[in-house]
Amino acid sequence: MVPAIIFDMDGVIIDSEPLHHRAERRLLSGYGVTVTTEELHTFAGKDARQLLNEFISQYALPADFDTLYSQHKMNVEAVFRNDDIPVTNAVDLIRNLHRAGIPLALASSSHRQLIELILKRLDLTSYFRVILGGDEIKQGKPYPDIYQETASRLDKHPEQCMAIEDSKNGVQAAKDAGCYCVGYVNPNSGNQDLGRADRRITDFSTVTVEDLLGWMKGRGSEPEE
Repeated sequence: MVPAIIFDMDGVIIDSEPLHHRAERRLLSGYGVTVTTEELHTFAGKDARQLLNEFISQYALPADFDTLYSQHKMNVEAVFRNDDIPVTNAVDLIRNLHRAGIPLALASSSHRQLIELILKRLDLTSYFRVILGGDEIKQGKPYPDIYQETASRLDKHPEQCMAIEDSKNGVQAAKDAGCYCVGYVNPNSGNQDLGRADRRITDFSTVTVEDLLGWMKGRGSEPEE
C-alpha cells in the first residue's frame, strides 16, 4: 500500500517563523509587552488557542481570548497577505511526490483561512488531498488529534503516514499519533528538540521521493543525514 505523507506548513514548507514573530510582537506590543526571539520559539508548533491562552497567562494580558484572537488573526493575515513568503526546498519535493502519485496532506497549527491564503499565494493548494488547520480540531499540537484526523481523512491509519515537522510540539503530535516522523532542522525555528523524530534532515534538496518511501518502508532507525 502506498503511504501518505503529511506536511506541516510553518517552518517546513514556508520559512515563516520570522513572519509569525512579527505578528506576535505587534500583538504583544499593544499591551506593553516586549518578548525575545528565544521566548517566541518556545511556542512554535502550537495553535492559536494554546498560543494566546499562554500569552494571557504568561504575560498577564488584560484581555480575554476572543478579543486577543481577533487582534492576532488580523495581524497574522495582514503580514502573510502583504509580505513576501519565503519557501523552503520542500516545495520542489512536494511537486515530485505529487507527480509520483503519493497521497499528500497538510496538517498545520495555523487557522484554515490563513492556510488557504498562503497556499493560494504559492499556488500549492491542488497538491494536497487533505488540508487541516489548528482551528478545525479540539486539541492542537503537541496533542496527536490533528494527525489522527488527517490520517482518517486520507483513509489511512497513522502508521501508514509519514509526518514532516520542524518543531518539538509537532514531532510529539506526529509520534503520539503513530506516524513515522521526519524532523526538519530549520534554524529559523529555533533550537527545537527533534529527538523523537525517526530521522532528521537539514536540506530538502538532498531528499528524493525514493528516500522517503525507503525510510517509510523500513520504519526503523536510520542514520541521520
